[in-house]
Formats: sequence, structure tokens, C-alpha cells
Amino acid sequence: MSARVCVRLLKDFSVLGKAGTVHVVTKKYADEYLLRENIARIVPINTIYKPAQTLEPQVRPTLGIGDLKTTPVEISTKGLNLPPMRFRLKTAGDLPIQTVSWEWVEPGRLRLLPRGNIYVKIAYGKRSFLATLEYLKSLTSRKVRKPVVIDGSNVGWSSGEPSVLGLFDVYYYIAKRSDQFYFPLYWVFDRSFRRTLWWEEKKIFDEFCRYAGVKVVDYADREVFEMAKSVKTPYILSNDRFKEFFTEGYVRICL
Repeated sequence: MSARVCVRLLKDFSVLGKAGTVHVVTKKYADEYLLRENIARIVPINTIYKPAQTLEPQVRPTLGIGDLKTTPVEISTKGLNLPPMRFRLKTAGDLPIQTVSWEWVEPGRLRLLPRGNIYVKIAYGKRSFLATLEYLKSLTSRKVRKPVVIDGSNVGWSSGEPSVLGLFDVYYYIAKRSDQFYFPLYWVFDRSFRRTLWWEEKKIFDEFCRYAGVKVVDYADREVFEMAKSVKTPYILSNDRFKEFFTEGYVRICL
């Protein structure tokens, strides 16, 4: 196992958390990036690790990068109540019943995703979809209504600023707050969305786009409806009212 150190963030850093929080990272990552960029400083290894507090008290407690080992097999599963590695979907409506499987996202790539839930890959129809462990757990127990197409450029704005954090809020919303459960998730982004992100979030977005169901186009609004037709779903998740489009027959879900 690679050497690890405790660091305290000197400023907000979307890959890890808020300024002042303490995290366990590899020494190489700390030396070659966090310290060099003046993002964090090393603190004693016995410093108590406390995950950053969320602004919403009802949001679930999460596991951070420091809670993960160097390989998926070594990930601590204590208290996680993991779902079976293969299971059959419970479906509603006319969806075919299929068996899906899952595996951990490689720990070496976790630093490219926002700190929070452990990430998994869900294998469905020979494709690999990114999800959170929390979303996966709900997938094993809830009835899947239909796929949903997500207007990523729209939900990827938080408090008037572009941020990838809004994308990962979608998993929590569907898993815990939505009356109906949707799977798979299909994402459509304007090509310009990446350009609006802070430099560190561009890497997170690029990692997000590695997985199935993500499409980046010049004009996302039109593609949202085209994709909904192609995957045969009426469900679209967006805060945009799409006033310039004929939306009869579609169901718009708002966060």
C-alpha cells in the first residue's frame, strides 16, 4: 500500500472538500500536487478525520477518498450493507426484466470525482454506467419506472455558478427523494458547459464523461428530446421549461 499522510485544506477544493477539513491522501498526491499548488498542508497523522459538513442536514453521511484502500478488494465494507454483485431489476411498466452487475470504480480514479459517496460502475446492456453506492442500493430495492434523460448543462449549475456537484446531486435525488425511480440515467451537455467550469472541475467532468449514457453536443436542448425518443422514455430531468419546444407527451422533472 502506498504511503499516506493527513492534509488540511487551505481553501475549498471540489475534489476533496471545504477549506479547513482534514483528509487522508497518498503522500505522492500530497507532495506532487496539493502542497505544490498551496491547496493543503500536512498535519499530524493522528489528526481526527472529520468529513466536511453538508449544507443540508438531511443529506446522508458519506465516505471520503481517505476511507478507501488501494484496490477495490481492499475497500472497507464494514457497515455498508453491500448489494449482491449481480441481481435482477424490479421493473414497472413495459421495461424488460434484466440482470445487472456492478463493481467499484477504480480507487486511482476517485480523486477525479467529488468527495462523497463511494462510486460504482453498473453494467447494463453491455455498457458501464457511473453511479453512487447509495443509488445502487436503491436500484436493488425499488421498481424502475423508465430511463430518464438529464439536461446536464442545466442541473450543473449551483447557486448561479457552474459546478459538477449539481450532477452528483441527481443520484441522491432519484435514490432518496423521487417518488419514482429511474434507470439508466442518460446525460446531455452543451459543449460550452466544460468551458465554464473551474480548471480542477474540468478534470472531474472529463472523468464523468468516460462512462456510458453521457453525450456532449453543440446544442443540448434539442438533443435532450432526441435522446428521450431513442431510449423510449417520456421522462426528462431539467429545471428548464423548454418553452421553444413542443413538449406534449413528455414529463419534466425538476430538482
